[in-house]
Amino acid sequence: PGQAVGVTVNNYQSVNSLVVNWAAPSGNLSIYNVTITGDVNGTSQNTSTQVTFTNLLPGRNYTVTVQTISGSCNSPITTVTEATYPTSPGIITFNTVGTNTTTLSWVEPVNMTNVTKSYNIIYYWNASSPITVTSNSANVTLLSLKSGSNYNITVVTVGVRGYLSTPVSRSVFTKPLAVKLPQYFNVTSTSVSLNWSRPDEYQSSYTYRVQTNVTSSSTMLNNITVTNESATLVNLNPGGTYTFLIYTRAADNVTESDSVSVTTCTKPLPVKLPQYFNVTSTSVSLNWSRPDEYQSSYTYRVQTNVTSSTMLNNITVTNESATLVNLTLGGTYTFLIYTRAADNVTESDSVSVTTCT
Repeated sequence: PGQAVGVTVNNYQSVNSLVVNWAAPSGNLSIYNVTITGDVNGTSQNTSTQVTFTNLLPGRNYTVTVQTISGSCNSPITTVTEATYPTSPGIITFNTVGTNTTTLSWVEPVNMTNVTKSYNIIYYWNASSPITVTSNSANVTLLSLKSGSNYNITVVTVGVRGYLSTPVSRSVFTKPLAVKLPQYFNVTSTSVSLNWSRPDEYQSSYTYRVQTNVTSSSTMLNNITVTNESATLVNLNPGGTYTFLIYTRAADNVTESDSVSVTTCTKPLPVKLPQYFNVTSTSVSLNWSRPDEYQSSYTYRVQTNVTSSTMLNNITVTNESATLVNLTLGGTYTFLIYTRAADNVTESDSVSVTTCT
C-alpha cells in the first residue's frame, strides 16, 4: 500500500495530548497503525486519518509513527516528533524581601519532576522596561531593584523545544529605605514631638508609621500613621521613658522599612509644697512632697540662685529634702527644685522658695 501522506503532529499548546493527521494514500488499504513512544507509549489502529493521543505527560518529546497496512503488506513507516507543552509553575512565594532584592520560589510544575526544564522570570516596576532572567531551579533572587516599589513578577516554565507554559504572576513591594536624622523636640509631661528627614529614594506615596514603646518593657503603647515628616505623640505619662520607632511605609500600607528609633523621657511633674527650715547663717534646709505620678527612678536637682538670678550651685538628691551650705551670712537666696527623670536630663518645671540666711 501507499505511504501515509503529509503526516503532521500538533500539540495545540496542550500539556497532555497530541493530534496526528495525515492524508490517505492512493490504492487499497485495510488499516492505519499509529504508534507513540516516549515517557508514555501507545498504539492506535483505525481507518480514519486522524488520531488523538491523550493522557500524555507534559514537557516531553514524543515520537509518532504512521504505517499503512493492506492485508499482509505494510507501507514504509513515516516518523514525526513533537512535544507536549510544559505545565505552569505552582504558587509563587516571596521568601525574603529587601530594599533592592527579593528571593522568590515556586512549586515545581505538576508532573515535571526530573524533566529537563528552565524558567523565565519577567519582572518590572515600570511596564515599559521589563527585565527577563532565567533560572534552572524553582527559585531566583532578583537584584538591583528600586526600593519601596511595586514589582510585577511573572514565572513561565520553559520546556523542550522552548515551549512556554501558561504564566503565573504575583506582585510584591520592595522595602522602602529608612528615614534619616530622627529627633525629638517640644517635650512636655504628656507629649513628645518628633521630626525626621525623608529616606533616600523617597516616593510621594510613602507614609510613616510611628510606634510608641514603653522603653523598660518594650511594650507597644500605640501606633499612628502620618503623611509628613513629623508627629506628636500624646497621652503619655509624666516622667516616663519612651522609645519611638519610625517606619517608612510603601504604597501598599503593609511593606515597611527597618525602624529608626529615638528614646526620651517626658517631663516629670513638679514637686509640691516646698518649704525651708533650720535656717542658719551659712545654710538652709529644704523639704518638699513628691510630685504626682511619682516614680522610684526620680531624682531631684536643687539649684541655688543669688536673688539677682545668678546661679551659685547645683546639687542632686534622691530624697525629698536637701541642705544647702556654704552660704553667705545675711544673703538672700532662691532655691529652685526640679524633678529629674531617669535619663538624668529631662526635668520638670521648677518650684522655688526664697529666704535669707
